[in-house]
Amino acid sequence: MKKEEYKDNSFGVAGVILGILSIIFVGSPFAGIAVGILAIIFSIKQKKHHANKWSKAAKILGIIGIILSIIVFAAGAYYISTNPDLLSQFKSGYSAP
Repeated sequence: MKKEEYKDNSFGVAGVILGILSIIFVGSPFAGIAVGILAIIFSIKQKKHHANKWSKAAKILGIIGIILSIIVFAAGAYYISTNPDLLSQFKSGYSAP
């Protein structure tokens, strides 16, 4: 009688959850990038253990989260650099009209 191999998907599921969180945390680019990197690491661990759809989905979601976070960071930096009045408001503080 042949033993069935138990295929654990825990790294893949964790990677998918982290990938979804990286997309949710796009508004905070550094958190989005960090969580996206963790999703890719978990995806690689799952692929080494047992390659399946969970590992592929985690890698795709992690990459999407990282790319979106970089785009949001670049857009924010561009917006702040092109609006000197906005930067001076941060330096002087908020004053009610």
